[in-house]
Amino acid sequence: MFKKLLTILTVVAFVCPFAFGQPSIGTTYHEIQIIDEMGEKVTDITSVQINNPGTTAASTIYAGRNGTLAMTNPVLADGGSTNSTLVDGYMYWWGPGNYDFSMTDGTNTHTNSGHRDRTASEGRIMFPSFLSSVTTSLYKNAQSITMGTDSDWVINAGTTDDLITFTPLTDGAVFRVGLADGTKSADLQWYTASGVGLLISESGNTFAITGLTTSINTNSNYSTSINVGSSTGDVHIQDGTGTGAVTIGNTASGAWAIDGTTTGTLNADDSIAITVSSGTIGIASTGGDLTIDATDKSVIIRGTEAASDAILLDADAGSIDIDSADNITVNAADDFIVTTAGGTITLSGTGSDMSLDCTDASLKLDSGEATDDALNFDAGSGGLDIDVALSLTLTSSEETSDAVDIEASGAAGGIILASGTGDITLDTGDDIFLAADTGVGDVISIINVQGTDAAAIVIETTGEGSMDINSGDNITIDVADDITVDTAGGKIHLIADGGTAGDITLDAEDDIILITTGTLTITNTDAMTVSGGSTLSGVTTIAGSLITPVEIVAATNEIEITESGTVFVLNHGTEFATTLPTVASAAGVTYRFIVGVDPVGTAFTILTDSLEDAIEGVVVVNGAAVGADGPDDTITFTASAAVVGDWVELTSDGVLWYLSGQAVAATGIVPSKAD
Repeated sequence: MFKKLLTILTVVAFVCPFAFGQPSIGTTYHEIQIIDEMGEKVTDITSVQINNPGTTAASTIYAGRNGTLAMTNPVLADGGSTNSTLVDGYMYWWGPGNYDFSMTDGTNTHTNSGHRDRTASEGRIMFPSFLSSVTTSLYKNAQSITMGTDSDWVINAGTTDDLITFTPLTDGAVFRVGLADGTKSADLQWYTASGVGLLISESGNTFAITGLTTSINTNSNYSTSINVGSSTGDVHIQDGTGTGAVTIGNTASGAWAIDGTTTGTLNADDSIAITVSSGTIGIASTGGDLTIDATDKSVIIRGTEAASDAILLDADAGSIDIDSADNITVNAADDFIVTTAGGTITLSGTGSDMSLDCTDASLKLDSGEATDDALNFDAGSGGLDIDVALSLTLTSSEETSDAVDIEASGAAGGIILASGTGDITLDTGDDIFLAADTGVGDVISIINVQGTDAAAIVIETTGEGSMDINSGDNITIDVADDITVDTAGGKIHLIADGGTAGDITLDAEDDIILITTGTLTITNTDAMTVSGGSTLSGVTTIAGSLITPVEIVAATNEIEITESGTVFVLNHGTEFATTLPTVASAAGVTYRFIVGVDPVGTAFTILTDSLEDAIEGVVVVNGAAVGADGPDDTITFTASAAVVGDWVELTSDGVLWYLSGQAVAATGIVPSKAD
């Protein structure tokens, strides 16, 4: 057991080989005691890491001289790691002769890495108390630190609690932070318990007192200057979000002035009141305009004097311009009179609406001038909106064809007649014309957007006359539900006599049903094509010849129900498979498969869906019948055995596929089970 040294350490350093004649591992014994700058033991060191010299890489260290008791590095205090020897700032180990170190008390770190290597002969390491507030040695009362040579400063803790005194040797000494030429500078931050206080920022060249009640020359007769002389910087009093009061001048007596050679600003987060007990408030601008600006607030000019000019806006030599981004309201308890001795009275709503509102009273526009534009409503490039709560009547007593003229003269202008739940009625003693004759793309649309009645749009002639719908091109009828063409007597004719372009197309997302109590006759002078599945019930007579569809198969494919009756020609030089539809879905379906290319070196196969065992029947191969090993799921046209012309046919009743066919060779066609 090594003896712990308490004051001056005797350091023993030697290289110890392995015991029992084993080769030396070149380790040296080290023993250190950690002290502070007063020479007292530091007992709150929590971790020490021994590093390779000049690095921060941890060394391999041992607790025993024979190198068998490896220690955890860093070494933790009080047995916190394997083979720990760190107790009350004292520890020992075996390892390389020179070393660096890094130690901590849990808050601050002291390191030798990157500096002079330490050796086994240096058994004391100082952990200064100024690195941490947690040490076993503090400055005692009345102790002091003296700095300087000529005019010494003394930092004294004194005998008073919570007091540090900086005392210069001579009067007039300078306490400086940074260099006067500005090459080295620093922030000064002084905080109170609430986290506010004094801040001098070197990066922004700012001096700030934040959150503190601040007094300058309080209760003194000294003059106070802020930004005087040739200074061009701004002066702010109660700037930002402050709530304290600001007083300028003596409230009891004496005049005061705010004078500046450039722009001045009064800015408050609440009201600014200028009041006088007598005399006049004068705001004069002799060298420029006078602006009263209340951003996001109102400007109120109020005169309570009972006189005709209680508020007087007078422009002796110029005009008066009232400009508003929103409404302008003139409210009078008596008459509102706008007069001009000459010229025109113009109400212009450039960029905004104009409203003439006579609530519970009439609005009368009266002109005695006998001209076509005696009353002229001109909206320039905008619209004209007439909105009334009762009837709107346009009446002209002039006896001409254009006595009332509603015209959209623009090249693309339109006219809209819209009503709520009431009707729109066009009633005339003569003709009504709806004409669009300004361009080849003109359209006349009659649209009922909300109507749900069976007669949402009615075009009706109640007299004996006919209705003539005549178009120089297509007529399109597009509805979301049924189209009913009903005639109480007579026929319905659909005639397209436009020659080769005179097709009639019936296109439906669902069924097309033709019902007649008589005979249904389809007369066609050309070929008729029916694609997809067809169901004919009753006695059906088809005159002429039928053409069986043929499909050339050159790759793996799946057959659809709609391909029933097709002859599939297996025509490719590589192996491929054809898959049938499920047997349950294929009732009444027939397919024929015929070899079109000798399958040399490969094979053609026909598979049931998911290899369901559903093939029954026989094929004739080389004159002999070969039956399916029933039921099977695969038919193979064998490579190098099947030849062009070999064929099979499959017909389904919804339960099985019935097989028939013929091959030249004995193994040309083979039914089997692939699974």
